[in-house]
Amino acid sequence: MRSGTFSVGRLCGAALCVLLPMYGQAAELVGIAVMDAEQFVPGPGSGHFIEPANGVVPPFSAKQPIQGISALDYDPERRRWLGLIDNGFGSRENSADYLLRVVELRPQFKTAVGGSGLMSAKTAFLLSDPQGFLRVPITAQRGALAGIDGHFWHVPQAIRKNRWLTGADLDPESMVRLADGSFWFGDEFGPFLVHTDRGGRILEPPVPVPGLFAPQNPFLGDSTPNVAASGGFEGMSLSEDASSLIGLLEKPLAGQHNLLNAYRFSLLNGAFTGDRPVWRYPLSDPDHRIGALKTVDAHRFLVIERDRQQGDTARFKRIFIVDTRGLNNGTTVKKTLLVDLLALRDPARLASDGVFRFPFVTIEGVVVVDRHTIAVINDNNYPFSVGRHLEAARPDDTELILVRLDRPLY
Repeated sequence: MRSGTFSVGRLCGAALCVLLPMYGQAAELVGIAVMDAEQFVPGPGSGHFIEPANGVVPPFSAKQPIQGISALDYDPERRRWLGLIDNGFGSRENSADYLLRVVELRPQFKTAVGGSGLMSAKTAFLLSDPQGFLRVPITAQRGALAGIDGHFWHVPQAIRKNRWLTGADLDPESMVRLADGSFWFGDEFGPFLVHTDRGGRILEPPVPVPGLFAPQNPFLGDSTPNVAASGGFEGMSLSEDASSLIGLLEKPLAGQHNLLNAYRFSLLNGAFTGDRPVWRYPLSDPDHRIGALKTVDAHRFLVIERDRQQGDTARFKRIFIVDTRGLNNGTTVKKTLLVDLLALRDPARLASDGVFRFPFVTIEGVVVVDRHTIAVINDNNYPFSVGRHLEAARPDDTELILVRLDRPLY
């Protein structure tokens, strides 16, 4: 197939078969930077609630791993890369000792003209709730928790004093940086939207979506959950005019099979624009998940869609463009394949013999670098995922790649 030409591909999954317009497989790997899985920062000890995995033996004394990047931000003026760490080790139950944070990534991209290909990170800020806006007890208010080894983990004084938030308090999976320096985070426990200042301090009570409740929602009461566990705001993006946030759920609501709801939150009014979705995204297979949402222009967005496999068994890791032009509320969008992350051309042999695969179970960050280039990063689920190092049973590293598209985005 020639670069830039279209064909029609048929994707069939459980109870679903759709026709999709497809780009030629001409997207190209033009840069890669890798951060070793064993990347830690000083802090309270962590990993007290997880078992050994892939050669890693917890707990981690006086340090916390930099891992699980679930959202990516790029400031072209400052050339600054930020990554959002998710709730830690995968669940509320095992992440009470993991501090929620945003990190500054420092990639030295390997490209056709050089570069080490290495990446490091440092903490940009920790999330905290000094004024008690969460309105529920948090880890910082507790004394001790039972660890898996039968010993008690005592909440460190630094967490209690600063009211730092942990993976037992929120599960942030998406992030938007505003012009005033503040941040909005999309959470999965509520699901909620959480507003912080530039230093990660919560500024107001988290905003719930009208009528939506996840099983972990602290205000669930007698309501029946209609959002699947870990099915909240996996994707969130700022509208082109900066007037609103668009949040996309990771999983279908109860009874929706293969459709994901997107909701609009007005930054001017501080509220969701109704309880109906503004549009719906059709999964190519009901068992798939989305990993990220990013604005291209007033009507178009990038969406990462992935299967739940890794390594050689991975079959679907793709980025689509969806166009919302002219849609009424609740309408299902049409999507166009932009990049197949399992079939990237690598003519410079930067990280393969010519065809590069990004075979991670979770791929959750994408940004537009310029009209020809996007950047993508994996969530390595340290120490559990082994998409790249299955034979060695070594935890995945964090890989940040630059992908040149076969045609400009705008």
